[in-house]
Formats: sequence, structure tokens, C-alpha cells
Amino acid sequence: YFAPIVEKIDGQWVSVKASDYEDLSEETAKEQKCLTDLAEKLSTNKDMKKELTSLYKENSILVIDEQLKTKKINGVSSLGYEISGDIEAMQGFIRGLDDTELGKELKKCDDSIDFDDAADAIEDAAKDDSSSSDVKTTVELWVSRFGHRITELNMTIKDDEAIGTFVFNPMFNEDVTIDTPSKAITIMQLQEDIEKAMEEYVSSLYDQDPY
Repeated sequence: YFAPIVEKIDGQWVSVKASDYEDLSEETAKEQKCLTDLAEKLSTNKDMKKELTSLYKENSILVIDEQLKTKKINGVSSLGYEISGDIEAMQGFIRGLDDTELGKELKKCDDSIDFDDAADAIEDAAKDDSSSSDVKTTVELWVSRFGHRITELNMTIKDDEAIGTFVFNPMFNEDVTIDTPSKAITIMQLQEDIEKAMEEYVSSLYDQDPY
């Protein structure tokens, strides 16, 4: 039932834009368009960036727990730090968004946004994580000694049964060519295909002879 969908999207671009949601919900389409425009504004508005930088300085979320030995990453001498997150600072940053231009614009896009509720949810999630004492997460951040650019970010999560590692090595000042796809499946088309496959699968369960 789902193999045709996999074949259809394999190597294929999927388009996601506000207009895709118009048939489903005009309000959702409007919110998506608003959030997309706001993201573009944030990338170019210096005052908005400065305001967020100032808020972060008042609420430093990342904490250096340990300085690691220097090592070379892709030929670049890098300084390493084991880091963790400060829950109280994170809550303070989120609550502080309420008074920023970005926060006000976000609420214009979606009036259901509540930064106080979001901050409280982070505290609840932190309590749940602390109860899972058998899971240990380690995050290391590496930066170039002279350029102070990120050379690596890696995270390791392990418990008594398994271990998983994520490694990210960003590249800067690289020429990137992006070819705009001439053909693309809309997210709504994909959703329709998935819903149809689900209906056929559920229907097949009822059609089976139990004996």
C-alpha cells in the first residue's frame, strides 16, 4: 500500500508553501505565510537581531561544563568544550521574547502563542528527563582556535542498552549551487496519497477472512 508512495517521492522534491493549505484551512495558510515572511524579515532586520542578542546575553542558555583538549578537525586546530543547557536561562529567554519585536510579530501570526506556557513546558520536560537517570546525554562544541568558527558539534546519547551519536561539521565560505526544481509534488498531494493508502490498508483488514 505504501510502496507506490515511496517510489513516487524517491529523489523527488516536495513543495511546502502557504497556498498548499488553503483548501484545508484558510487560517492555517495565512499563519504559514505570515511565519515565512517573518523568518525572512528576521534574516535582514538588524534591530531585531540586536534585540535577540541582547536578550540572550541576559539569559545565557549554554553553559561550559568542561574544557577539552585541543584537536584538529579537518585540518583546523580547534578548541573543545563540553556544554549543557541552563533551564532557568532558557525559560528567561523565552519569557523575554514577549517584549521583543519578534515575539510581538509571532503573536500577530498566531494569537495562540503563549511564551509563559512554553517556558513552563520546558521546566516540565526537564523534570521528566531528570527522572530518566539511566539516559546520559553529552554535547561537545568545537571552534577554530583563531577564527572562532564552529568546526564540529557532536552529541552522544546512551543508556544501558544502546548508544547513539550525532556529528555535525559545518563548512563556511563554500560556493553552493541550488537548482530550482522544475517539477515538485505539493505537500497536499502527498497527504492525499498517504490518506488513500491508509484507507486501503484499513479496508483490507476488514476484508480478510478470519478463518
